[in-house]
Amino acid sequence: MAFAQSAQQQHGFTVLELLYAIAIAAVVFGLGTPALQNAVMNARRTASVNAFVASVQFARSESQTRGATIVLCQSSNQTTCTQQKDFASGWIVYAETSGSQPIQREDNETLLRTNLPAMRGHISSNRTAFEFRPFPHRSTNGTINFCDARGAGNERRVVISYTGRPRIVEPQTSANGSLCRSDA
Repeated sequence: MAFAQSAQQQHGFTVLELLYAIAIAAVVFGLGTPALQNAVMNARRTASVNAFVASVQFARSESQTRGATIVLCQSSNQTTCTQQKDFASGWIVYAETSGSQPIQREDNETLLRTNLPAMRGHISSNRTAFEFRPFPHRSTNGTINFCDARGAGNERRVVISYTGRPRIVEPQTSANGSLCRSDA
């Protein structure tokens, strides 16, 4: 009788039950990982696009407030423009007073904002810099394409009009219209 009581008091799992639990956990984890990775990549891309749009809106507003030209340009060192069309290493916004061509920030020009993108990948543009001028002068228009490792179909584009207004464009439905490379 004492043996029957001790058998009933045992609490735990058999080796077979533990193996089943581990197998189920592995399957659930394996199915959830790609979705989590996609969510993280979407969040980083969205954060980078929103930061760029905020910089454009800030530059546009400052040009009106100051009555002067404000420049947004690619910068790898967060202090000067680098004359490249790849914004993946960051960008700066500054008040242009020297009128230098090509556009270059001088030491005496006020640096207004710096930004490093959250996403990993390519942020390419058809311009090396965007100039925002007060009304009624035209600003620089152009397009910036945000691509991550997923390539075509997952990019976002920011289109800047001659008035300096940015708008976000969803990806193309086919890979033919994409500017993304699969090696981002």
